[in-house]
Amino acid sequence: MCMSEKRFLGVFGAIAPLNHYGELTVNGEETGLSLIGDDLSEISTEEIIYGQTTRGSVSCIHCISSSAQWTFDGMSRPEQLKIFPHYVIYGARFFDPKADTITRMTFRFTDIDVLFGDSGHVGSFMASQDLMKSILLEARKDSEEILGDTPVVSYFNGQVEFWGLQTAIGRISVRNVVELETLRPFTHHLEMSITFATPLDFNKSIQRINQIRQCMTVMAGRAQRLEAIKLVMHVADSPAPSRLPRLNLEWCLSPKGPSESDFAPRSFALPLDPLRRSEEFSSVITGWFDRDEAWHWPRSRYVEGLEHSRSYSADRLIAAANMFDLLPDSAYSPPAELDPEIIEAAAQAKKLFQSLPNSIEKSSVLSTLGRFGKHSLPKKLIQRGDIVLSHLDARLPSLQKVLKAAVLCRNHLVHGSDFDLDAVEPYVDLMTDSLEFVFIAADLIQLGWDAKAWGQSSHRNGHRFAEFIDAYARSIDGFIKAYKG
Repeated sequence: MCMSEKRFLGVFGAIAPLNHYGELTVNGEETGLSLIGDDLSEISTEEIIYGQTTRGSVSCIHCISSSAQWTFDGMSRPEQLKIFPHYVIYGARFFDPKADTITRMTFRFTDIDVLFGDSGHVGSFMASQDLMKSILLEARKDSEEILGDTPVVSYFNGQVEFWGLQTAIGRISVRNVVELETLRPFTHHLEMSITFATPLDFNKSIQRINQIRQCMTVMAGRAQRLEAIKLVMHVADSPAPSRLPRLNLEWCLSPKGPSESDFAPRSFALPLDPLRRSEEFSSVITGWFDRDEAWHWPRSRYVEGLEHSRSYSADRLIAAANMFDLLPDSAYSPPAELDPEIIEAAAQAKKLFQSLPNSIEKSSVLSTLGRFGKHSLPKKLIQRGDIVLSHLDARLPSLQKVLKAAVLCRNHLVHGSDFDLDAVEPYVDLMTDSLEFVFIAADLIQLGWDAKAWGQSSHRNGHRFAEFIDAYARSIDGFIKAYKG
């Protein structure tokens, strides 16, 4: 699903009348609006630019000027201007991004056919001549149709929406979209949508579908790209929801999809199956969005790690360890109560250092005292690791040792603390993958994922989780020897 270039020729401007001639080329990060006019000074600073073009009404959102050519005839004025819009919305009407007018958004993502493709609602088969005759008689009222030896029937059973779920961010559903063309068999694809409880503005709507993209990235085990995005607009007193106006959205700097080194997931290896284990899937998805506001940033860091695919670095390991510090306190059991004398000593030490002149050393000690009585990063990892081991202990021997080493490695890379990085350098990928897997698996287990049942089957290389389990089994003995050495 890659973006194809689209061109829009017409007149553009920030407000009516639109009087600047130009051409908009939409092609991902190469998108650009080229304008020609006598004085483009004012439009060069506009964030929203509208266009009436040969392909309909166009609204360019979050625009920035990228280049200009000037004329000097007593007044310095741009006469050619190049503008980059982050979003392009086009259709039968103009769009106001600040108004609460979006009631629903529809879209596709990279692996929607893997996650939801086994709905069993469409297909083709070789038909008997008797069956074909009855079909033609019903469709054309023609009993004299000449039939060949191998008639083929394509069918759709009429069930449009086959999965739906009410969540904290709106109602998410998946539907079959069938396009009927005269003289040709129908075409079919899947489409996901989110329907909002009340109409939203553009920025909030984009935030919601990006939340879904991150969730589906976790479900599929590799980065997901959004495609074919449409905005369904709210219209007061509309006669029917099916007749609500729709606008097309091109997200010019949209999050990228999977890299070439990422294998497509296999349906049999998915940790969660929306159709065969719908109750489990719905429980996890509902819980995911219930707490996504508090968990958004650490989950975003996890998705960023997945987007690096099989590329590992010190920065990725550090980011993976830091995810556990970004989790809210509710992700961990309360720390043990400290002795009152220890609390008093820490308070006195804090007071003493606060009275000293500002210095790096003073800030470092006060920062440490500020975390006094809270869980350290190693303790946080132990807790989240125990959640995973409660389901997958047999598949992940010595996991806590790997997590401990990963934290020590992170501290060495950040603070320069003692750690023999050379000894475990060949296993940076193992430590990074272990941190990332524990982070997301513990999250899903708490939300209702039966990881134990999933782990009892062999899923070799059918999903990112399965790849990790397989690689862990091949690497753990070598890691333990190197780490002890």
